[in-house]
Amino acid sequence: MGDFGSSRGLIHSLEADGTAVANSTVQTALATAKTIGAGSFMEGEVIRVTLDAIYGSTGTPNLTFIGRLGGLDIISSGALAAGGAGGRVEIVWEFTVRSTGALGTVLPKLKTTSNIAALNALAIGATPVTVNQTLDRDLDITVTISVADALNTITAFQFFVEFLKSK
Repeated sequence: MGDFGSSRGLIHSLEADGTAVANSTVQTALATAKTIGAGSFMEGEVIRVTLDAIYGSTGTPNLTFIGRLGGLDIISSGALAAGGAGGRVEIVWEFTVRSTGALGTVLPKLKTTSNIAALNALAIGATPVTVNQTLDRDLDITVTISVADALNTITAFQFFVEFLKSK
């Protein structure tokens, strides 16, 4: 049963702040990904990935957050206007395991909450996404900043992964 036996609940948490993403328009992980061992998912289970970050911005860059599993973009927030002042944002990416195995599927949603109203968003996947679950898979959340500027920064200060028991 993967890399954490039959346990469920909190399986990973960030022990130090992530590396600041700054002056870049390239999709970049906000924290070190958590590797989930092959065969760890169970049908009907919900996996929750939560990331809290502090960002600074100049002008009005867009931030795009993406939940990734095994190198695949599973769900995107779409471009969200960050505003000119900066602030805090919480990204909660959840997915339900619909089926397991080489042609396993997950149904995702991603919610952002911030002190800046334009960053409050909800994206819900309409159809399951196929992910080969017979291999080790990294879970992470990435960001893309629309405008490169030294003042456009974002740093994760909390990142954790939970497996919520099914049935």
